[in-house]
Amino acid sequence: MRALGLALALVFLTLATAALVSSCSGPASPAPDPPDLSGTWLLNPQLSEDPREELRQDRDARDRLPGGNRARVEPWEGSPLLGSRVFRIEQTDSTVTVVTPEGSPVVFYVDGRPVEGKIEGLGEVRTLARWKGEKLEVERRFSGDAKITTTYQLTDEGQQIEVKTKLSGFVRSFDFRQVYDAVQGRG
Repeated sequence: MRALGLALALVFLTLATAALVSSCSGPASPAPDPPDLSGTWLLNPQLSEDPREELRQDRDARDRLPGGNRARVEPWEGSPLLGSRVFRIEQTDSTVTVVTPEGSPVVFYVDGRPVEGKIEGLGEVRTLARWKGEKLEVERRFSGDAKITTTYQLTDEGQQIEVKTKLSGFVRSFDFRQVYDAVQGRG
């Protein structure tokens, strides 16, 4: 009988402790919604770094791009991989689409699943996009160790978007920051 009393007391103590712990920690809060990056964005050259300067300083970096025919990515100055003067973002719950005047729309699946594809002149690419807090991070991996990581983050109360790009695994690595202003009528 005494053993049964101890067992019941232990069960009661366990349940009371569990209730106390759960009331202190509160219900699990859902992940916050990601920011809405939708809109048309225009480069602010005064606040931005120019990646073409890096390439002019290191011609070998341009000549050692991964994959296929390097001539197809010449001149680098027009490559949307290095930023664009203007672009538009269309966003849904599961995708972010970047549309530039230089090329076709690029759809990023923001659930973290990898997407295999090709970029003309660069070869095979594996793209992974995911939200990291308030930032959208897009990672493109090419053959070998070459990688381009781009993050998009709203600043200035949503009136600007900061785009940081890091190229690594090439002859040498470098990164640059570009700031874009919202075009009238955003959101």
